[in-house]
Amino acid sequence: RRVRIYYGTRTHKQIGQVVKEFGRLDHAPGMTHTILGSREQMCINEGARAHRDVTGACHELISSHGV
Repeated sequence: RRVRIYYGTRTHKQIGQVVKEFGRLDHAPGMTHTILGSREQMCINEGARAHRDVTGACHELISSHGV
Protein backbone atom coordinates (compact mmCIF):
# COMPACT_ATOMS: atom_id res chain seq x y z
CA ARG A 1 0.00 0.00 0.00
CA ARG A 2 1.33 3.42 -0.96
CA VAL A 3 0.50 6.60 0.86
CA ARG A 4 0.60 9.90 -1.02
CA ILE A 5 1.05 13.17 0.76
CA TYR A 6 0.41 16.43 -1.08
CA TYR A 7 1.59 19.66 0.42
CA GLY A 8 1.95 23.25 -0.71
CA THR A 9 4.16 26.03 0.50
CA ARG A 10 4.55 29.72 -0.20
CA THR A 11 8.34 29.61 -0.67
CA HIS A 12 10.91 27.17 -1.97
CA LYS A 13 12.79 27.41 1.33
CA GLN A 14 9.74 25.91 3.01
CA ILE A 15 9.80 23.01 0.54
CA GLY A 16 13.38 22.27 1.59
CA GLN A 17 12.33 22.28 5.23
CA VAL A 18 9.47 19.83 4.56
CA VAL A 19 11.73 17.46 2.62
CA LYS A 20 14.31 17.62 5.44
CA GLU A 21 11.66 16.76 8.04
CA PHE A 22 10.34 13.86 5.94
CA GLY A 23 13.93 12.58 5.79
CA ARG A 24 13.86 12.08 9.56
CA LEU A 25 11.00 9.57 9.39
CA ASP A 26 11.66 5.84 9.88
CA HIS A 27 10.47 4.97 6.37
CA ALA A 28 12.40 7.82 4.69
CA PRO A 29 14.73 5.57 2.60
CA GLY A 30 11.78 4.41 0.47
CA MET A 31 10.25 7.87 0.15
CA THR A 32 10.33 9.86 -3.10
CA HIS A 33 9.50 13.52 -3.69
CA THR A 34 8.31 15.48 -6.69
CA ILE A 35 8.61 19.24 -6.46
CA LEU A 36 6.64 21.44 -8.83
CA GLY A 37 7.51 25.07 -9.37
CA SER A 38 7.38 27.84 -11.90
CA ARG A 39 10.14 28.51 -14.43
CA GLU A 40 10.68 31.87 -12.76
CA GLN A 41 11.58 30.13 -9.50
CA MET A 42 13.12 26.81 -10.55
CA CYS A 43 15.03 27.59 -13.78
CA ILE A 44 18.63 26.28 -13.72
CA ASN A 45 19.71 27.59 -17.14
CA GLU A 46 21.96 30.58 -16.45
CA GLY A 47 21.33 32.03 -19.90
CA ALA A 48 17.57 32.04 -19.37
CA ARG A 49 17.86 33.35 -15.81
CA ALA A 50 19.82 36.36 -17.09
CA HIS A 51 16.75 37.55 -19.04
CA ARG A 52 14.10 39.73 -17.49
CA ASP A 53 11.43 37.32 -18.82
CA VAL A 54 12.71 33.90 -17.71
CA THR A 55 9.64 32.07 -19.01
CA GLY A 56 9.92 33.65 -22.47
CA ALA A 57 13.67 32.93 -22.64
CA CYS A 58 13.01 29.32 -21.64
CA HIS A 59 10.40 28.91 -24.38
CA GLU A 60 12.90 30.32 -26.92
CA LEU A 61 15.60 27.86 -25.80
CA ILE A 62 13.21 24.92 -26.00
CA SER A 63 11.92 25.84 -29.46
CA SER A 64 15.33 26.65 -30.96
CA HIS A 65 17.40 23.83 -29.44
CA GLY A 66 14.80 21.22 -28.60
CA VAL A 67 15.97 20.98 -25.00
